[in-house]
Amino acid sequence: MTATLASLAMRDLTLVDSLLDIVEELEESTEDSELLDRLFKIDNLATRMRRNGENLLVLAGQDSGDPQMEPVPLLDVARAAISEISDYERVRLGRLPELFIAGPIADDISHLLAELLDNATAKSPDHAQVVISSQPMADGRLLLTVEDEGIGIPKPQLDALNERLSGSPVLDQQVVRHMGLYVVSRIAHRHELEVQLEARAFRGMSAHVVVPAGMFSETGPAPERPERPAPVRTPMPVPPVRAAPAAVSEPKPQESRTDMQQSQSPVTAAGLPRRSAHRTTSPLPTLPAEPEKEAAADGRPEEEQGGGASKAERIRADLEGFLEGERAANTDE
Repeated sequence: MTATLASLAMRDLTLVDSLLDIVEELEESTEDSELLDRLFKIDNLATRMRRNGENLLVLAGQDSGDPQMEPVPLLDVARAAISEISDYERVRLGRLPELFIAGPIADDISHLLAELLDNATAKSPDHAQVVISSQPMADGRLLLTVEDEGIGIPKPQLDALNERLSGSPVLDQQVVRHMGLYVVSRIAHRHELEVQLEARAFRGMSAHVVVPAGMFSETGPAPERPERPAPVRTPMPVPPVRAAPAAVSEPKPQESRTDMQQSQSPVTAAGLPRRSAHRTTSPLPTLPAEPEKEAAADGRPEEEQGGGASKAERIRADLEGFLEGERAANTDE
């Protein structure tokens, strides 16, 4: 029978966790204030359902703690307990030292505090606040306190409840009326915690939980190092091959056409051989032959101009004309 209850509780917890995941996704994706308010209520209802499932595991004697869990800040443990009750808005956080609860018992202590908070809000006026606080004790242990402003509990009943909380858990007819306190006693007995109820000076009750020194510390888990991305091997950039700069020739002074002709001609303009700094075995150049007269402007040969007379005939005619003029001059004398 116990194994059956534990299996049923685990199935319910799996479904509730899936429901909470969906609700959290919806809360992160919406910005409508009215829709967010409804989602928060659904979240709270699902969280309370999870607490009831964990109660079944406690009644079945199953341990729901994770032995591999890292230390949890005391503040987070208290907040988790507040989120598991219906009147969470009435709970206020008092002084909480910066301590860390051991991972394997963090969930159980949060569950224990949730039961005490639920009992305190149920037994106090709707407008009254419930305060959760903590302080280290002189002997090295840690004291957790839940205070309410209810009507209190009569002294005989208070003594009976404290006797149940301090002794071994007893499953009888009284458990039905005080199911929450029975779960508290089971968790306290499992982890050797001390739980006591005490009447306050004026009104209300205080529930004290004493945690042994070995179950909390002042240092938390080591901060997670950011994962370094795997180095991506990229090909080394090949430096561009720089071509050898072309030889820049010094600008030569522009030579005139005459100078160029003279540098190419082996003789000077006066017909003398041009001097050179290098010896040459080639024979000295001779004077160039006198070029023939250029053709006439109309492009015809000279023989065709002047009625077809040749050059010699023109010279002869000129001489004859000169001689005739000289004879005429002598005759006149």
